[in-house]
Amino acid sequence: MKNMEVLTVSLNCSKGWLSLGRQCDGVKVNLSGTPDNKKAAVLTLNGSLSALNCAVEKVTYNSKPQESGEDEIYVTLSQGLVTDQSVVDDTERDSSYTVSKRMLVAIQAINDPPSISMATSFYAPVGEWVALAGIEIADPDSDDNALYVSIAVQNGRLRVTLPPRVNGGPTALHSTGDDQKLEFATTVEQGKQIFGALEYICDNANSQRDSLTIQVDDNGFTGSRGPQVTTMTAQIIVVQK
Repeated sequence: MKNMEVLTVSLNCSKGWLSLGRQCDGVKVNLSGTPDNKKAAVLTLNGSLSALNCAVEKVTYNSKPQESGEDEIYVTLSQGLVTDQSVVDDTERDSSYTVSKRMLVAIQAINDPPSISMATSFYAPVGEWVALAGIEIADPDSDDNALYVSIAVQNGRLRVTLPPRVNGGPTALHSTGDDQKLEFATTVEQGKQIFGALEYICDNANSQRDSLTIQVDDNGFTGSRGPQVTTMTAQIIVVQK
């Protein structure tokens, strides 16, 4: 009877992916899951004990974008004894053994800048309030912390009519007397109320164009690198009657 030892090492995590720092002979490697999806990335290796020890001598963990907190790496070693079927009798059976360990990885957040999504151009009939629709802000690591949002135009006026604050909501800071600039302290979720109610008017019949500038400051609440600021500008085409 001839027994062949088969060893398999499986490493998996949910917030990142793993890579090997060494290429060793006698090891078959399979990777399932990619850095771009939310599935667990599983690294599977097959080979002899010495070959596997060589391969896992240096394993690198890479976190997926915007992940933070703790991740768990599960390491499973499986040993199988495969018996040559030509010599096995009824009293002999194949056997396998499995042992697992867990390792914790702390992911340190890096303060990424906020983002702004909006059209490059808006149209506004002169002398009429119009909604500046479709503007969104986001911040991958602000959670429920406050962002400072500034909305400004050069020639016209802005207004945002918010409902009474119940159980929290965006806070209007101060505006200039001519309403060319509005400022708010808001979370990303509360920002939807602001931009859902944002309106613009230009009373100057001689004006043909205006510019809308939005600035978002994340105040550096999370991660390293300090406060991050993003600014975006769009044109407003004033339509004459």
